[in-house]
Amino acid sequence: MRFWRGAASMREHRFAGLAPLWPFLAILVWTCAVRLPFYGNVNDDEFFFAVVAQRWLEGGFPYAASYDVKPPGLFAIYAAAQALFGESLATIKGLEMLFTALGGFGLYRLALRHGTRTLALWCGLLYPVYSLALSGVNAANLILQLPFVIFAFLAGADFQRRRAALLAGLMMGLAGMLRQAVVFETLAVLGLLLWHSEGRRLRVTLSFVAGALLPLAGFAFYFLFEGHLRAAFDAVIVAALVRSGGQLVAADGPGAALQPGAWDVVAGIFAMAPPVLVLWGSSLLACVRWDRLKHSVPPDFLVMAAVWLAAACVDVMTAHTMFAYYLLLTVPPLLLLSGALVGHGLEISGQRRTAWQAALVLLAIFWPLAADRIALFSTDMAGPDDRLAAERAADRLQQLGFQPGDRLLVVNRGLLTYVAAKADPPTAYFHPTHLLCVFPTPEADPLGQALNARPRFVVLGDPAIVRPCEQPARLRRVEAFLKAGYRQVGQVTGTWDRLFIYRLR
Repeated sequence: MRFWRGAASMREHRFAGLAPLWPFLAILVWTCAVRLPFYGNVNDDEFFFAVVAQRWLEGGFPYAASYDVKPPGLFAIYAAAQALFGESLATIKGLEMLFTALGGFGLYRLALRHGTRTLALWCGLLYPVYSLALSGVNAANLILQLPFVIFAFLAGADFQRRRAALLAGLMMGLAGMLRQAVVFETLAVLGLLLWHSEGRRLRVTLSFVAGALLPLAGFAFYFLFEGHLRAAFDAVIVAALVRSGGQLVAADGPGAALQPGAWDVVAGIFAMAPPVLVLWGSSLLACVRWDRLKHSVPPDFLVMAAVWLAAACVDVMTAHTMFAYYLLLTVPPLLLLSGALVGHGLEISGQRRTAWQAALVLLAIFWPLAADRIALFSTDMAGPDDRLAAERAADRLQQLGFQPGDRLLVVNRGLLTYVAAKADPPTAYFHPTHLLCVFPTPEADPLGQALNARPRFVVLGDPAIVRPCEQPARLRRVEAFLKAGYRQVGQVTGTWDRLFIYRLR
């Protein structure tokens, strides 16, 4: 009997050590259940990041062998995943599910620390659902960045901890290595830390700044050691700043510089906001019932959520161009405020309160799916990029004798073809935006460089479909180049797109 009691005690102790993991595992399973039905909902950027990461693994450094203006942390995460599991759609989608679950878990822990289990469950349950909305179903850069921002606020909330400022700064520094525009969230975290750190504000500031600079310094020394620091600096800092102040380009050519005014910014946010209206409405009600909530939820928590939301809104409004996925930055603080209302702000008791809470949960789950139904469920141009067309193009290339050493150029759509065919682009410029739009690149003529490399195969999406920034003159230039030196050897049709395959004569 003593042996069995000892064994049972050992088992209880072992599972007690694993107890903090159970919420994460539950959120991970829920995230997979939520996102797996949209496995085929893809965006060319996902595969662009994968190709940059794969070239890095093969010795071709970002910004030198593969040009872009995004920070290196994004490509580093992709490279780490692909080193373990290979370059594939499954790796990309698995990475997005893992980071969505991490974001949901971080928000759950943050809510649990300040609120109640009801508030924490609201955040853990709804974060994966809202990761689908606002183009989040395939916005890899925001999906991978948000967990670091969430964990920064989680670390900053534990302001009495000795290294809280250092850890919060480190998380924000890592977030900035995935997307540069985190200035206002960084200031919000630092401001909240200083608010609670009277008497040691200088030390807190220095610790926070040191933590934030660590990732930047690490990547800078790495690129310096490898001899590519200048290329990285010119792309991530100089070109990114030029891009943020550049022109908005129409489909029929560059027009006047169109800087969005105050009304354009507000109207743009309202136009994109329907998928999160339930969260906005309940968050505003939470602010209205502030006096009631502060008796059940710590005022510090409400202040943190409100400051976070304000910082995220300013971040969105300062963007040069409006994309729906930028509003994902507002989702975590909106979930915190709306969860506070659902958990503590309903002036109902007993079974009616439980019924109202359940109804609000169901409404919050199904509303974004209904409001974003076109982007999530559409099978035409209004929906995702055509996965089927790209996969068929890769199959056709294999039938045509495509070899691993051959070079492939995908001009305007279907970057999944690179991943599916295990192909490399001919030059550092292979994103359609870099080739066909007005984009700050070190090379004056990136399209010309890509074409002059004379790749053995070229894939061209139906030229009749022109994306907003693409220059028709550049597409005509591509068609003339193909006519002069290439022969069309295949054509594939997917769900809505057509891809034409050309081989060098």
